Amino acid sequence: MGNAALAAAGSDQITVLADRGHYNSEQVLEHDGAGILLCVPMVDTSGRVQ
Repeated sequence: MGNAALAAAGSDQITVLADRGHYNSEQVLEHDGAGILLCVPMVDTSGRVQ
């Protein structure tokens, strides 16, 4: 999705916002260095109840 947005924007750099659970590590690595800055929330892996 980030690559499609980059192409549609006609720019060499964009910022993409992702919601928790709507991305995975493979997607993050794919966009790293491609001119796509990903802004993703930190995932709480502590297992504590909030």
